[in-house]
Amino acid sequence: DAFASLNFNEIYHDGPVGGSRKDKILNARMSEAIFYGDLSLSHCPRIICRSITDMQTLKYLLRRRGLSVPPLAVDTNSQYFHRRGIYI
Repeated sequence: DAFASLNFNEIYHDGPVGGSRKDKILNARMSEAIFYGDLSLSHCPRIICRSITDMQTLKYLLRRRGLSVPPLAVDTNSQYFHRRGIYI
């Protein structure tokens, strides 16, 4: 299974990056999990978004598909996202 093969120590690495592991760590940080089909959000007590714009976009997309919107929050104190670069 591809998800099991993800190296979370490299994906969530937080420290100096250099030497022979630099490219591997930088590529791992850009990992994404794509789920095809429906994915229930009922088990999520809350979804934390990077910005107000991300939260508004998520609300819009969920409502457009006729799905209920779970509790949402924005990480205003950079507790979950480091905000060390631009997110697109």
